[in-house]
Amino acid sequence: MDIDADENVKTLQVRFVTQLEGPHKVPTTSIALPSNLTRLGLSSVVNSLLKSVDSDWEPEPFDFLIDGELVRMSLDKFLLAKNISAERVLEIEYIKAVVPRKQEEPSVHDDWVSAIDGSNTGVWKDSTMCTHILEGHAGPLTSICAINAKRSEGADNIHVATASKDRTLRLWKFDAEDTLDGPARTSAFKVLRGHGAAVQCVSSQPSGNMVCSGSWDNTINLWETSWSDADGDTILIKKRKKKSESNESLTEGAAVSTIVGHTNCVSSVIWPEDDTIYSASWDHSIRIWDVESGKATWNMFCGKVLNSIDVGGENSALIAAGASDATLRIWDPRRPGTLAPVYQFSSDHTSWISACKWHNKSWFHLASASYDGKVMLWDLRTAWPVSVIESHSDKVLCVDWWRGDSVVSGGADSKLCCSDAAFYKLRLTNDMLSRGVVDVAPAGLVARAASASAPAFLPPSASRRPSVLLRRRILSLAAGYDARTVKEKEKQKQSILSLQQSALSASATATERSTAGDTAPAVLEVREIKERCRRWQWKGRYSINYFVQSPIAGEGGQPPLLLVHGFGASIPHWRKNIMTLAQNQAVYAIDLLGFGSSDKPPGFRYTMESWADLILDFLNEVVQEPAILVGNSVGSLACLIAAASQSESESSSVRGLVLLNCAGGMNNKAIVDDWRIKLLLPVLWLIDFILNQKPIASAIFERVKQRDNLRNVLLSVYGNKNSVDDTLVEIIKEPSDGEGALDAFVSIVTGPRGPSPIQLMPRIPISMPVLILWGDQDPFTPIDGPVGKYFTALAATQPNITLFVLNGVGHCPHDDRPELVHEKLLPWLAHLPSA
Repeated sequence: MDIDADENVKTLQVRFVTQLEGPHKVPTTSIALPSNLTRLGLSSVVNSLLKSVDSDWEPEPFDFLIDGELVRMSLDKFLLAKNISAERVLEIEYIKAVVPRKQEEPSVHDDWVSAIDGSNTGVWKDSTMCTHILEGHAGPLTSICAINAKRSEGADNIHVATASKDRTLRLWKFDAEDTLDGPARTSAFKVLRGHGAAVQCVSSQPSGNMVCSGSWDNTINLWETSWSDADGDTILIKKRKKKSESNESLTEGAAVSTIVGHTNCVSSVIWPEDDTIYSASWDHSIRIWDVESGKATWNMFCGKVLNSIDVGGENSALIAAGASDATLRIWDPRRPGTLAPVYQFSSDHTSWISACKWHNKSWFHLASASYDGKVMLWDLRTAWPVSVIESHSDKVLCVDWWRGDSVVSGGADSKLCCSDAAFYKLRLTNDMLSRGVVDVAPAGLVARAASASAPAFLPPSASRRPSVLLRRRILSLAAGYDARTVKEKEKQKQSILSLQQSALSASATATERSTAGDTAPAVLEVREIKERCRRWQWKGRYSINYFVQSPIAGEGGQPPLLLVHGFGASIPHWRKNIMTLAQNQAVYAIDLLGFGSSDKPPGFRYTMESWADLILDFLNEVVQEPAILVGNSVGSLACLIAAASQSESESSSVRGLVLLNCAGGMNNKAIVDDWRIKLLLPVLWLIDFILNQKPIASAIFERVKQRDNLRNVLLSVYGNKNSVDDTLVEIIKEPSDGEGALDAFVSIVTGPRGPSPIQLMPRIPISMPVLILWGDQDPFTPIDGPVGKYFTALAATQPNITLFVLNGVGHCPHDDRPELVHEKLLPWLAHLPSA
């Protein structure tokens, strides 16, 4: 295929498929496409193919899935990151893109828009008409929810609950019909008292019989709605008008039960099932409560202040939470044996996430709002936001879906903003229908709480009376790209124009592919690594084995990488990573002293500090430019010690850190804060004594390094058991047969533990980027152990630190599931400044 933009671009054989109906289907014949196409180019191809079938076809944006994951980079980079062969016909599914279709003019209010509920669809008609003002609270409003009440009074009645800093909740019911002469001022039907501090959140039971509320008094109260006038005590409340006073009768209710367990503000509550309540708190925990017993059935502590949660996704079972570290996390409470998030989105928002909301009819989509002034739309099938809405000029305090695919948000800029969006409509299979998707409540409500902000520590305006305004608006859908998408990849324009003409001929045969030698293998053979290794004399005494791979794409421009293996491993342990990482930068790998093919000097006293010195000397003498250190296990700790010894000066040899399941010390005696290790300390001391008896140590070592024993150990620390093959066993076994291996083994196992990450991380300059990847199935340094908990908490407070928990991965993520590591590591490297 003739591509004007770059005749050296390789081609791929591609077949487009879709679940979209009718006119959206293209011919299924495979065609040849340039490998450097992004989704804009792919969308142009699909639109051209559709227009070839239907001359009246109007172009629209598409997204693309390969093996169930959205493509968010060029095809060649995606295939490389996922270790997908480019030799087969690539099947690409296209779906309708999620893009903001139209942003309505914002509705400007008197003060902050702090709470919103879009679950009702019959209140909005015109953006200029305010139909109801709900007055009565004596303090700023913090939360609002529509209630699915039993409507004995007629289908047009709307029921609402509000929460306020005045320590009360109020229940409202009113007619949704238009008013003729301006907004109707409506009083609360019932006031609910019982909290000892400001009420931060409210949620309604699906049946509408009860509501629950969370407060700064650390409790959750449950209240009966009891819409009958006869329920509760009637009280008189004096209402001050301009020059006179009037009395208002009001029913008062008390909490029917109180749930106790949180130790700080209950910031968010969700009541998705009649017998189950979900809550989040500033005490860093999410809890699931059994309503009848008032006991928590699931507790999760994440080390972050939590501002909001929502329940949705697959089978309406996933918990999404926004936190103070600008990270959107998603948990699956059904997963046994782990409390690690199943998804984390941490590289886009730059400030607190104030709200998050699942799309009620999609398993994949959710929205988040942040103090950075942005609303982001997410798809679980990609790590990047599918859309960023920047309608606000100040903090965004609340967000919700409205009328299916529209997004409404409120902020500290006093604006209520609405953006229409277009979503891929899921085909409802029997399996999907069985999940019991809740149909969003009767008639949609978008409500605004005046004079209020979601965060309690921000001062509200006290000059206006707290109220709730209800408005009506007609929304129209308009197809089109957002501005960023239209402008994306302009440099590919000529290539796409040429491509469109070629794509119309679906019967075209594939262009001859490049020779096999032009494509770098994703996995290096161990034999090739050994043949290409070099030697370096450290301190003029010790011979160190190392490997170097120049940038495959040419000059590179990015800082080089230095890969440092873990205990018992060596350079070939990185065989699945080197060529993938070397696309745009040089990659070095080293055998630490005492491991692999490096020297194992007799009588040498191995310490973590000696390995850190080796790394720094290697950078200065061999690499000779600042580099990114990538380490696993004790290799991570050695890299961390090396980086901690560097200042923030320009002469620093370390540009960044990548820690893969960082060890707590040179051996298990380091993690003395872990009760599991404390119980074993006497045993570990006994092992130290035994190993210092050389005949006994030799017998133990010979048994440990037997292939079957090595395989069993590896199977216990790898999440992906298929990665434990004969090649891996030989990579670990072969160096253990060398001279000096026994002495090195005994010295390392019985030696000093060295400094811990908890001591070292405060010494890392705030300007140094740090990426932490952690396999959640690691039995050596578990994510819920002292070191894992420390790094999880640290990522919440330091902007230079990014952490991802890798699901189903063990102690050696880079070899266990390399595609997951590359998925997180490559974008992180791409965002670093050039060398």
